[in-house]
Amino acid sequence: MKRELEKALTSFGRVLQYAERRGCRDSLSRALCELYAMNYALMIWTCVSGCIRDKKVRVPEQETEGSASGSSSVLPASEDAKLPARQLLSAFAACDGVQVLNALEAMRILALCPDPTLQFPRMELAARQIQGRAKMVFFVDLSYFAVEAEDYENAKKYALKAHEFNPAAWELYSLCVAEGLVSLSEGRKDEAISYLHKAADACLADVETCLGCGISPANFALAEELLKCGDRIEVLRHLLDCSGIWRTIRPQIMEWVRVTEEGGMPDFTAGGSWRIANAPGGRLATQCRNARVIDAGRYPEAYPMHSSRDHILAEVERMRAEFVLPRSAKVPEFLSDPGLRGEWPGNE
Repeated sequence: MKRELEKALTSFGRVLQYAERRGCRDSLSRALCELYAMNYALMIWTCVSGCIRDKKVRVPEQETEGSASGSSSVLPASEDAKLPARQLLSAFAACDGVQVLNALEAMRILALCPDPTLQFPRMELAARQIQGRAKMVFFVDLSYFAVEAEDYENAKKYALKAHEFNPAAWELYSLCVAEGLVSLSEGRKDEAISYLHKAADACLADVETCLGCGISPANFALAEELLKCGDRIEVLRHLLDCSGIWRTIRPQIMEWVRVTEEGGMPDFTAGGSWRIANAPGGRLATQCRNARVIDAGRYPEAYPMHSSRDHILAEVERMRAEFVLPRSAKVPEFLSDPGLRGEWPGNE
């Protein structure tokens, strides 16, 4: 459980760092930063709950007022939360419930997550208060958060809500991964395999969609779980599809292909920039961008594939070969900003 707590603390810290540097540009980004902070607050609570079962938790009323989602109006500053995060690790190691609660309060975890048993309804309320089609982004994330928490009933409910907005491209890809993991958890492996292939199809609808997915995080959680079930051929097919979409990490994907073909289990947590992009700051940056695009009415519609995969991938490859990066071009923020990858407890 210590490793899980360290991971949750690191994720919480990265969200705070992103919120400080990039997340106050608009109301949608602020709301997404808050949603992510609420999710990692729940994870932290879950990790330390065994130490505080007999302790009375009281959250001052003003701590839960002020924002649209019912959490604090201002997230804690990353630097202010670092010291209590370290204190939380020490208190957890000693199973000191009083000091655990003190650290949670100092980090504003108690404000962001007053009652872990009611956290998903609170996050759902926050998502429902978003206006317009951008609400889809919040429910896509909620579905995946619920899968990570093994709350599969809520994951299904949030996925259904996201589908009401006709998701396409990377949002549909992410939903397919979440829905596939739900299916697998309920013993419907064939359905999970179908979702695995639908995920790649979502990114191969057309050239523009393929390029857009290629600069967004890839997610190999469903592929990994299916490989554990022995579905080597289906996973190989998916990895080969992904190698055409995420060209920047193609060498890593092809290494996974080699290991899989030889009967091994790849380490899907390896992979340089891919790993950074999949960190909370990377996914949050992607979703903030997507929410703004959707809100501006520039989001692609979910149409059937009009060209063959081979034609789409060939055209993407041609465009990549002809493209010359301007000298003034910026590196994506989640790769260029050291603060979004910076040192937080659990990440030294």
